[in-house]
Amino acid sequence: MDEFIPMREIEQEPSDEEKIKNQIIEDFKTFQITTNEEFSDFKIFVGKEKTIFYAHKVILNRRSFFFREIFKQKPDLKEIEFPQIQPSIMENILIYIYKTEINFEEKDLIDFWAASFKFQLPILPNILEKQINQKINKENVIKIISLNQSIKSELIEESCLNFISNHPNDFLKDEKVFDFSENQMNKIMMNIKKQSERVIDAINFFDKWKDSKSNDLIENLKENQNQIKEILDSENQKQEKNKDSLINENKLKKPFENSTIINDLEYMQKLKEWINDDDFYNRMKLGFSAKKDGFTSEDFHKICDSKLATLAIIKTTENYIFGGFTRTGWTDNKFYWHSYDRHYSGGCIPDSKAFIYTLKNPKNDPPQKFPLRKGEEETALYYHISHGPYFGAGNDLFLHSDLQPGFIDLGYSYHLPKGLVVGSIEAQSYLTGSPDQWKVEELECYFL
Repeated sequence: MDEFIPMREIEQEPSDEEKIKNQIIEDFKTFQITTNEEFSDFKIFVGKEKTIFYAHKVILNRRSFFFREIFKQKPDLKEIEFPQIQPSIMENILIYIYKTEINFEEKDLIDFWAASFKFQLPILPNILEKQINQKINKENVIKIISLNQSIKSELIEESCLNFISNHPNDFLKDEKVFDFSENQMNKIMMNIKKQSERVIDAINFFDKWKDSKSNDLIENLKENQNQIKEILDSENQKQEKNKDSLINENKLKKPFENSTIINDLEYMQKLKEWINDDDFYNRMKLGFSAKKDGFTSEDFHKICDSKLATLAIIKTTENYIFGGFTRTGWTDNKFYWHSYDRHYSGGCIPDSKAFIYTLKNPKNDPPQKFPLRKGEEETALYYHISHGPYFGAGNDLFLHSDLQPGFIDLGYSYHLPKGLVVGSIEAQSYLTGSPDQWKVEELECYFL
């Protein structure tokens, strides 16, 4: 009688395809990134000493959206300098790009995290963000907040401000605290005031910040001089306010100067508020117009793929206006495929910052933003070459190959308007009056 061998002890011979993949992985793991000049076609200089790293454009292009955009703009570029990046950080970035290995010293975690965002690497920034969130302390919290001004991680900002709220007196002597925005200060104040025994701390902290913003030039002047200055200040403030208002209005309008859909200042203000990234809003431009570039999914993907942050605006023939925003954008980059078999040429794309919105709808409700439901970040977007913009794995909002209605079914990946039920006709008809009996007059996409 043959001896019984438990299933777990049986080692299956890897297939030929797996052997080839494993060999490729091993070849890259033994690759000497810092010194191997052989066959390299690109040089990276970092730090004050201009330490040199030899690299390969085809790999950088595939693994980093930052380099991909640079090479699109400058195809003949042979070298680049990053004087503010330390050699150890650049080496670890390249190790991840070439080998998908995460390798860094504890002291380099924050700078490594910032660099991973700068080079727009797949997956790594989110992994490092979680580690940083667990290691915030008195020595690094101000540096993290400063770096996060450009990264704009909501998780990191909330954790840092909560930490400062619990230790306000430790930061009163740090001048960088006084560069905080009014919004950040309000969050700190609210957090401190929730602890009734620490109201005095809140008052002291706020007064210290407020004093740093004031410049009392008239403290010892006579009463009549003060009155004159108050009158002059009042007039100057009115003029400055009018001037600032005009400047802000022009800034608000500039991204939509070529739009045939958006001409309402309220709509512009809402979109800017929801996107919550002044740098992107101020620099974004109309990059795709279905009327001009074509009403096919092929036209859409040819222009809009791999653009990262993208604002999509849809207008129907009945003048309803809605759409969605994505920080990740649509791409067939394999690092973003999730849950779906690639043989079907489609897959989910994670994006924690995506949302759907309505500006003008059949119920005449005010503009609303519908963020992702908790736990649905992995299904924020869907990529398929035969579809146009596609939000949510449950058909929350997508357009067919002719950029006409696919379906709308709010409530699966994204939140519903209050009072509506997932799968109901009301939920499916909220944006346009019908789940699929509507027609797109124009689709506009905005990106950098």
